[in-house]
Amino acid sequence: MTALFSLALLLVVSGCSTTSSVSPSPAAGGVKSLDPPALEAFLVPFREVILQKVAVEWNHTITDSARLTVALNTCSDQLKTAVNSCKSCAENTCRTPTEHQAIQQSATFKDYLNLAVQLVNPVNYLKGPLNEVGDKFGDLVDLLGTGSSSFIDSMVGLGNSAGEAFTSAFHGIEGAYNSVKDTLSSVVGTGIGGITDIGNTVGDGFSSAGNAIKDVGNTILHGIGSIFGRKRATVNPELLRCMQPCSVCQPLLLPTHDETVSSVCGAEVIKFNQTVRTNVRLIKSIFAAVSDKQHPVIADIKYDPSSAHGLTFTRIYVTANIGGQYFRYQSSVAYDMVNVGSTAAKVAVEFWQLWERALSGSA
Repeated sequence: MTALFSLALLLVVSGCSTTSSVSPSPAAGGVKSLDPPALEAFLVPFREVILQKVAVEWNHTITDSARLTVALNTCSDQLKTAVNSCKSCAENTCRTPTEHQAIQQSATFKDYLNLAVQLVNPVNYLKGPLNEVGDKFGDLVDLLGTGSSSFIDSMVGLGNSAGEAFTSAFHGIEGAYNSVKDTLSSVVGTGIGGITDIGNTVGDGFSSAGNAIKDVGNTILHGIGSIFGRKRATVNPELLRCMQPCSVCQPLLLPTHDETVSSVCGAEVIKFNQTVRTNVRLIKSIFAAVSDKQHPVIADIKYDPSSAHGLTFTRIYVTANIGGQYFRYQSSVAYDMVNVGSTAAKVAVEFWQLWERALSGSA
């Protein structure tokens, strides 16, 4: 199943019928697009709601990462104990000088100990993504004006309260805040700036924009949990013969690091690490889309005048960057022209859920 078809299926299953290149467009002759000023006005509360969710999810992820740090420190000690026990048993099993020399000079036990050491600091998982958040502060000010201050203040506050262990991860946030705080003061009361040519941006450049952003999230966080999933290094035959009779060595002889860590420390450590990794990937990719000045996160909203109930339209079609590509889908949200903020908030919730499902479908 292709990624494009999978996402289309996700949109349909979730109650949103996609009308992108994977299925027919909405019936012609009636639907109308919001004009660029109306779409820009919609994007302000939409982005603000998404950014509030991003801040909340970063808070949860920092909390989870702190718990993961404790779990991995414990696991590291357990792995070191397992390695030392295995080495001692192997030495008792193979007593000839040649065999002892093979054990002492083997790089295998050093590799196992390196595995234990590399588990220790999941704070490093967060440095790159948080630095990228800080790098986007200026763009958020351009896009939202004073509307960006709540998110920026939340991220700075999170860094101040996260604890000493996370200080290094928030250096980029702190530096970025210092560079934009004067700008924020100068835009108080001026409303929003940023994208004013949404229609032109989409226009003929729509396909190329989709191509430009399609890789969002695909190269994210190579360092996160990078020790997990690797195959175990091959053990030389002489050492293997000494280890195999030892029950304490059996976890170290499993095919992958995942299996070794799971056997020594418990499967929950693997699951917890993957949860943190997945959450950071989701937050990072959504934030990148919402803060992108070149490719608007929502490129078009069409409404069907025949679905009007007063100034509310029950059939709207949203063209949005979901999972790194533009898709057009029929939203489950009614568009209330009088209460755009409420409509934007509901579309933001729907958007987050679709993005989450798109990423989980491609994992």
